[in-house]
Amino acid sequence: LGLLEPDKEKVDCPTGILKEECYGCYACKEICPKDAISMETDEEGFYYPSVDHEKCISCGLCQKVCIRLAEHFPQEILQPKVYGAVNKDMSARIESSSGGVFPELARYIIEEKSGYVVGVRWDEQMRAVADIAHTIEEAMAFRGSKYVKSELKDIWPRIKDLLDRGETVLYSGLPCECAALQSYLRKPYENLYVCEILCHAAPSPKILRKYLDYLENKFKSRIVDVTFQDKSETGWLIHRTQLVVKFENGQVLRVNARKNNYFRAFLNDYISRECCNHCEYVYDHRKGDLTIGDFWGIQYLMPELFDDKGASCVLMHNKKGEELWKAISDKFDVRQSSMQDVFAKNHRCPSPYHSIRDEIFDLMDEKPINSLLREYNDLKN
Repeated sequence: LGLLEPDKEKVDCPTGILKEECYGCYACKEICPKDAISMETDEEGFYYPSVDHEKCISCGLCQKVCIRLAEHFPQEILQPKVYGAVNKDMSARIESSSGGVFPELARYIIEEKSGYVVGVRWDEQMRAVADIAHTIEEAMAFRGSKYVKSELKDIWPRIKDLLDRGETVLYSGLPCECAALQSYLRKPYENLYVCEILCHAAPSPKILRKYLDYLENKFKSRIVDVTFQDKSETGWLIHRTQLVVKFENGQVLRVNARKNNYFRAFLNDYISRECCNHCEYVYDHRKGDLTIGDFWGIQYLMPELFDDKGASCVLMHNKKGEELWKAISDKFDVRQSSMQDVFAKNHRCPSPYHSIRDEIFDLMDEKPINSLLREYNDLKN
């Protein structure tokens, strides 16, 4: 009969889901009326819920909003309108990871709707944190992919407060986070626009912190900014784009991102959250009003839009998404596309599991992080 597989670990939360299924989305924590659920980091550096049983009243709200348990996909998946797009303003594109769609969305919401924009920025400790902007200057801190799981503490209640006051809000985040916000709100808001960012996977904040510590020790200065996809000097394509790290003492590190030990581990799915191997938010399972991301392979499909400075795919899933795009589309050179073209080079399925992932997390507190990641860098030579 063989050996039975040992019981898998569950989250310490009334949702009862497996730990490997948990997105760490904070919905259960923020919905709890008794503040009985906290989010605690595990040995890998990811946040998971932990319940105080003395405070818990077994109301079941955490189960109702858990995005693993909720019915969050319609029976019939509607085909979205799909476009390839590049911002006509070259400076806007250079400062963005892809084709410069987000800055125009933010500008429209803030300037035309007097609204608020939610995204992820670096804080003073170089942690990726979700925050709310009410000026263009504040929103520009959200540009650029952060390539680490962000901190979502208190963001859902802050957004709900704005919506209940009648303010217009654009939320920009990973697909699972978009689902978490909508599940937490528990009702639709006409004044909420949800923009998904196409996701590869969500790496460990602990591993990134260890890697940044390594760089700070090497360069003997505090890091003040990290850009994972800088294309200003070498171009946008993944084999040319640069990882740029700026230090307080004025030094700047520029390296080929694809060959960098941290970035390579991310690309190979070695340092991501377990749930990314079980992600439901892939291909046509979308929760945003629109979805944006890199349009990899556009040089073959729409060569007239390709100049190696960045290109975006834009997917509109409903009338609100179409409304948003119509409001900014004149800022772009645009071509109609398809789901098949967009996902020829983007993830159609969850990130694959690799046993190397377990090896890295088992050893990350024992070995210097750069040396450890280099051992598994298949391009190190």
